[in-house]
Amino acid sequence: MNIEKLKTHGITENTPKEILLGAGAYYKNLKYDYKITKDGKVVTGKKYYTKTDNTYTEVETPSDSSISTYYELGWDGKVLGATTGGGKVTITPEYMTIEADGATVKVKGLEKKVGETANMEINLLEFKEDNLIQALHMVEDTSKEIEGYKIYKSVRDIDDDAYFDNVAFVGTLTSGEQVIVIFENAIVEGAMELEPKNKEVSSMKVTAECTASFEQDDLEHLPYFIYFPQSEKVGV
Repeated sequence: MNIEKLKTHGITENTPKEILLGAGAYYKNLKYDYKITKDGKVVTGKKYYTKTDNTYTEVETPSDSSISTYYELGWDGKVLGATTGGGKVTITPEYMTIEADGATVKVKGLEKKVGETANMEINLLEFKEDNLIQALHMVEDTSKEIEGYKIYKSVRDIDDDAYFDNVAFVGTLTSGEQVIVIFENAIVEGAMELEPKNKEVSSMKVTAECTASFEQDDLEHLPYFIYFPQSEKVGV
């Protein structure tokens, strides 16, 4: 009997294109929305839009010289800063096994999801002012004034302003396409641990955690999203 042999590896024609490469970048308030075309430059054949009373109208080939501002659809956000040693994206569902008399092993259908956590650990190389005050949740102390400085102090309570619309990780595949992970309602936290040394650089580790909001239909899942690029593949 001639039995067909199974493959001894999992490599396909797509493998060289589907590897996540590099440390990626971390953004805050990343959104796919209408944005003003940079420098007013347009490319023939590309989709552009004009805006009137918050209504966007598509213009296939802009040609009206009297219009100074065109819009296009695309990603827009602010990079948190350069990193060192990369970062870490962790999404952890929490499960409960329902125990039933008569079953001494796990039974299909009796595993239930009862919670989840999602966070990003980011090792920031740049010691930026806004990252520092947002990670430690500080406010400006206007009771003191020293020329050339702003003074920040700790606060007792965390209000809604401490939350970002989102924090996102953008990674690049070897195909050149990007994978985007977005945590909505992200609270950024960090510890002030500086160990300056000769011939070494200092970094600041911050953690961005995804949180639920009262705008959701339920408070039993977190609003995190993974955007995966879709392109024609040449194998299985």
